[in-house]
Amino acid sequence: MEQAFFHDFEYWASDDVNVLAPRDHQLTRMAGQFLCAIFRGMGVRFFFTEKWTAEKMSNDRNKLPVNAEGAPDWAGMATVMEGIVDASKQFLAALSTVPYRPRTISEAYCISKGYVVTDGPALTLVGTGQGAVGFVAFHSEPVVVSNNAKLLRPIETLTENQLLFLDAVLNGLRSRFSYGDIASIGRCLRMEIKLPADTDGLPDWARMETLMDSVLDRVRGRVDQLSALAALDPPTEAEEG
Repeated sequence: MEQAFFHDFEYWASDDVNVLAPRDHQLTRMAGQFLCAIFRGMGVRFFFTEKWTAEKMSNDRNKLPVNAEGAPDWAGMATVMEGIVDASKQFLAALSTVPYRPRTISEAYCISKGYVVTDGPALTLVGTGQGAVGFVAFHSEPVVVSNNAKLLRPIETLTENQLLFLDAVLNGLRSRFSYGDIASIGRCLRMEIKLPADTDGLPDWARMETLMDSVLDRVRGRVDQLSALAALDPPTEAEEG
């Protein structure tokens, strides 16, 4: 799944990032965030092995709110996003007042409820729910899987990198599900998933391992670069606020 971010400051973009800007309009932060939400929705069609390249983006079309002249209603988009941000702030403020009460769940309780307790790295799939349906999560530690989710058990023993690769591929298929079209067991079993294959036509797990290792190395490198930048130029009190 592709991601989109708004920047109103100088930044560095690598060769796998498409930089977008309106032709004849200066974006405000709120209008830019509105566009980011649209691009993220469109980005569910793409994943690591099927990237949303600049060429593909130039052929895509999306619908925006328009004003009386038929031009993009940038002010309206900003107003909508401001309302969403304000609502989110109120929700976070309400959450901050809820006291934290740590809770442990016994294995006996999980068994009585029909839950599954994994014994190592695993993938889980959200079966139902508004917004989260079809979401696949990687867990490096044991996890409790309720009846609202499904534990994905590979037939073969896979490494964490291979599971992470599958996680990225499966999340690229989330657009097939919705609140009214859930990720049922039957639908999941009928899904066709394309993976790298070896010369025998079998899943090329070694290649997936290498690809994911390369991705993680790049991510670690960027995190190190950002950490170095933060150390050299710490945010001011105004920026932190």
